Amino acid sequence: MTANEALGLEARTLSVTPVITAAAYAQGDQIGTYTELDSILDSSSGTIDLRTLVVIDFAKVKHDLQLLFFSSLPTLASAYNAAVSFTDATAASSFIGRYAIAEADYVDTADNSQALKSPNMLLSGVGSKDLYMVIVCVDSGGCDYAAVGDLILKLAYYE
Repeated sequence: MTANEALGLEARTLSVTPVITAAAYAQGDQIGTYTELDSILDSSSGTIDLRTLVVIDFAKVKHDLQLLFFSSLPTLASAYNAAVSFTDATAASSFIGRYAIAEADYVDTADNSQALKSPNMLLSGVGSKDLYMVIVCVDSGGCDYAAVGDLILKLAYYE
């Protein structure tokens, strides 16, 4: 039994496919719109302990990414495929964390690349069972994907 299980926490998983387009993104661009982590929390004031994050890259491009997490639907001042920007009010009220995925984190197989990370970060909600994530291209050469479904993110967490 793990320490989290001893505390009565339940292990859960969630898989999401961000909505992206087959396009080139410059460094700092928002990739897609926000990604809703639908019902990731059991209660509207819950907290998860994000233990494992898997990124499946079907295009095998292995870009450096930043994942920005929000406790409520973020008001983004940026447009899709433009430099990411959110207001000071959004930062103060709902920004709860960020996590980096680097090119060196990926391993290739014949058809895809995978990154496996162990964030060990707490993410809390406010007023909803959902959390939200914005993906940012931080690769100095930009990011390009061949198809809409080129990325899948899998989260394993305790709640």
